[in-house]
Amino acid sequence: MKKIKFSIIVPAYNTYCYIDRCLKSILKQNFKNLEIIVIDDGSTDNLKKQVNNLKKSYKNFIRFYRTKHRGVSNARNLGLKKSRGEYIVFVDSDDYLNYDIFNYINNFKEDTDCFITQFRTYDLASNNFIDIEQDSILSVENINKRKHEDVLNEFYRTRTITPVWRFIVKSKIAKKIKFTKNIIFEDEEWSSKILIKAQTFHLIDEPCYVYVKRENSITSTLNENAYISLMKVCYNLLKIAEQQKDEFKRIFLMRKIYLNSEFCYYKIRSISKPDRPL
Repeated sequence: MKKIKFSIIVPAYNTYCYIDRCLKSILKQNFKNLEIIVIDDGSTDNLKKQVNNLKKSYKNFIRFYRTKHRGVSNARNLGLKKSRGEYIVFVDSDDYLNYDIFNYINNFKEDTDCFITQFRTYDLASNNFIDIEQDSILSVENINKRKHEDVLNEFYRTRTITPVWRFIVKSKIAKKIKFTKNIIFEDEEWSSKILIKAQTFHLIDEPCYVYVKRENSITSTLNENAYISLMKVCYNLLKIAEQQKDEFKRIFLMRKIYLNSEFCYYKIRSISKPDRPL
């Protein structure tokens, strides 16, 4: 039996209105040696029905699992456990793909641990794509065919965001890194671990992914407790940094902790005392 090339993990919670577009953006890719693993995190809408309707036509591609509502980290961990592909891909159920990314990677000749994607941001409120500096801030010249130190330094230099959907990672690396449960900003911890563990990187300089910004999403309804959660991520990264024998990796993690701590400080202060100038 031919080994599956890509496992696309789609955690979903009450995204009935978006899941069809998300899955179809994956299924319309020209490359077909893949599996889509949908993890329904205890949705209370018609998500299950929507996925099953699509599954009737694409039963060889879509695998569906339903769990109690335990959060996105638990859903992603289950997806990792069920995955069989050579590479792991994460796609949030309200987002979608915008580029023939799997053919690109399959035709790429060099052995690569981690592919990094560019993205675009679509704002539902304005019904338009919005320009965010961080969408394309990473430099091809500073990542592709560069040493590990150069790649880590590029992520620090640009202060770029690191959601999990920006990284397409070899399964043998990704499956060893679990998401910490019951925290927000779990992306920051997982992605930092990936950047430490992977050795070879390639930046796909195309807007492969479309991040959909909507008003009732988790990231748009953050409160003070959310940023306290990010401080917990910083603590976890600190423990990892202390274990590093490689000085540059340790420095990189400490830089990430500093940036996130600084971000937390200003966010919590602005939420707690919005009328006080920073």
